[in-house]
Amino acid sequence: MRPVPHLNRQKSQAIEEANLRGVSSELAAKYNIHRTTLYRWVKGQVAIKAARPTKTFAVDTKRGPAITYPELEKRLLEWVTDMRRNRSKCVTTECLMIMGARFEPRLLSDRSERAALEYLRRFRLLNRLSVRRITHRGTKQRSEMENVASAFGASMRWSTENNSIVSIFPGHSKYDHVYNMDQTSIYIDMNPNTTITFTGDKNVDVVQSMTENAFRASVFLCASATGKKMPPLIVFAGVPNADVHQELLNHPLHRDRVILTVQRKAYCDERVMLDWIDEVWGPGASNQRLLLLDSLKTHKMASVRTKLEEDYCSEVEFVPPGITGLAQPMDVSVMRSFKSRCRRLYVNYHINHDFPANTTARRFLMTQIVLLAWESIEEKRIARGFVKAGLVPIGPREADGSFRVQEPPSDPASAGEESETE
Repeated sequence: MRPVPHLNRQKSQAIEEANLRGVSSELAAKYNIHRTTLYRWVKGQVAIKAARPTKTFAVDTKRGPAITYPELEKRLLEWVTDMRRNRSKCVTTECLMIMGARFEPRLLSDRSERAALEYLRRFRLLNRLSVRRITHRGTKQRSEMENVASAFGASMRWSTENNSIVSIFPGHSKYDHVYNMDQTSIYIDMNPNTTITFTGDKNVDVVQSMTENAFRASVFLCASATGKKMPPLIVFAGVPNADVHQELLNHPLHRDRVILTVQRKAYCDERVMLDWIDEVWGPGASNQRLLLLDSLKTHKMASVRTKLEEDYCSEVEFVPPGITGLAQPMDVSVMRSFKSRCRRLYVNYHINHDFPANTTARRFLMTQIVLLAWESIEEKRIARGFVKAGLVPIGPREADGSFRVQEPPSDPASAGEESETE
């Protein structure tokens, strides 16, 4: 960059000398300028003295807009620094919004939510904070998983259209009887895949603990290929037939819009799976149905398969392990949106309310959040997940309503088992 030939400081000194001694060639030569240049400086001395100074001629000046809430930004930066100490806690924009509203109520009362988000964005830039994706390490190449998922989808399309328990139904109506159930862990703070951390960090790690803001439950979500939803089942940590279980059985929404139960670690075990079959899957059993499950060990237990097949006339198919993100409809299209809505409901609630004071309040809040998030999922989103997973054929059908699908050459993948804590 070309250096500035004459700084305002030099010009001011030359002007002061010219005012005392007059404009002359000797004075102009002292500052290595022409006499007419010195004359122009003297003539425009008011503008020169009022001009914005350079970095080398610093005076008291206002550089940029003043910080609206300096105490808020100081406390927010201290909070982020404390949360990211040892690179353990996840920090999101939603977290900043909640804490900002708590530290300074005017943050949201004086501006819209969008303006508050822009304020927090400027706060991040000012303090060298950036949104980073949490470090993940994969064990399989995506191309390998796509090949397995493609073969599994072809097998399922042919089976559903030709020789499954639902192939007796005409045309596309058979997909009213094809369901997918998946369970996911829900934390009351709903940690996402990104976190706010300091610019330059090479590893972005997060430790998810069982603290106050990491209260955990398992949620079972089930829907058909046409978007028909079944009531969700929520599993909280507790002992069957003990105080927590009795509290959930007395919940006003239990067996009305949601099913509530307990397990010692809020996981899916054999008893919980059988409860789901009796409480959720069984009440709607009027015709034979096909249920698609992932390869969780509990799903493949003999007692579970026997109850589904013999008591409720249901055929069970299993998604090969490792490809649920590509071949399981709930994972493909629903779970991400569901968790995002849970996170949004959590933030909107805590902007105006305190954090739950005890585990009973947390269970009640989580039940409300899960129910509202699940009921807000659109039917077309669920149906689109079955299509994207390759389980529903698309295109024109024959005159009799059948869809011509080529028979796959072999099984798509060997059936394995997945971890109980997936």
